[in-house]
Order: sequence, then structure tokens, then C-alpha cells
Amino acid sequence: MRDGAGAALGGVTAYTDRGWLYLDCFWLPDDLRRGGWGSRVLGAAEAEALRRGCRHARLYTYSFQARGFYERHGYTVFGVLEGFPPGHSQIWMRKDLEG
Repeated sequence: MRDGAGAALGGVTAYTDRGWLYLDCFWLPDDLRRGGWGSRVLGAAEAEALRRGCRHARLYTYSFQARGFYERHGYTVFGVLEGFPPGHSQIWMRKDLEG
């Protein structure tokens, strides 16, 4: 996502490999959350992955971040690393992409 001057406002870094999309870093400023922008960015990443022949996606988030957002978009938990970081959990999630 870019503003009118071309400056980055938010987005996702990801890569594809062996039929999988790996979402690495997803960020949006607070003022753009809950307005559908995150869903659009995620949808664009998944669409590009499908274009590249991917059928699955994976990512991790943390217990204090966006688990609910990803679950609303069809991701399910396949692993939890308790105590990482201390007092929280790292949550690994996956989704089968439709094509």
C-alpha cells in the first residue's frame, strides 16, 4: 500500500516455494486497520501465490497479535510455541488456497 506520493504505508513481505506461500511480515498502521485494507493486502498476496501455482499458505503470528484476523480468513493453527516470547506464544497457521 502506498500513499499518493508513493511512500509505503503498509503491506506484506512473502515468498513462494514448492507450492507454498510463506507470509513473512505483514504490517498496517493503526489508522488503516479495521477498514478492510488488511483483507485486501492478504487477498492480493494469496492471489499472486495462486498465479504462481501455490496451493497452500503458511505464516506465524503471536498471541498478542493477529490470530483472529487470520482465522477469519480461513487460516488454522497447526503449531504453538509456548513461552516465545516469554509470557506469550508464537502461533503457526496454514491455509489451503483455492484455485
